Amino acid sequence: RRKSRVESNCEMGMVVQLFANSNDTKTLLKAYVLEGAIAIHSIIMGLSLGAMSNSDLTSIKVLMIAYGIHQLLEGISLGCAISSAKLSNSKIIGLIMFFACTLPSGIILGICITNSEDDYSSMMIEAYANGVAGGILIYVSMVEMMADEFSNEIVRNNYNLKFKMIFSITMGITIMGILAIWA
Repeated sequence: RRKSRVESNCEMGMVVQLFANSNDTKTLLKAYVLEGAIAIHSIIMGLSLGAMSNSDLTSIKVLMIAYGIHQLLEGISLGCAISSAKLSNSKIIGLIMFFACTLPSGIILGICITNSEDDYSSMMIEAYANGVAGGILIYVSMVEMMADEFSNEIVRNNYNLKFKMIFSITMGITIMGILAIWA
């Protein structure tokens, strides 16, 4: 038997009520997808940092500062998404605690799986982890965040604003590419 549209919407509404105090499925889904993607990204970033050889202590110190700022900015974007989803206080605290544990968990995992005597395997794990973490971050920013910004009705009808947004994105990518030379 095929379900009617009303029955499907009622079932979806019950699922949404399990996870939030809001009926906005899109906002709720966006918050959970962003949480999951950022958590995976943070674990892989931590894996990369944990896999670094001990001889790079100055690089590790610089990366810890960069990762701290990076986590701050990810936390702000995740906080905005979570607050839009209108979750209960216990769910918000749970998501925040989960996010806070992801980078340290990745670092511990990276330390555990690498052998400090084998620099080649550490370097390969670090390289693969950085590639995957970067890909996840690009996916989240392009699909989950920027797609919503560009589909906004105000932006859709204003070509000058669209140009400024695309220019800002291009400049951000360029600046990050230039900074990567020294990282």
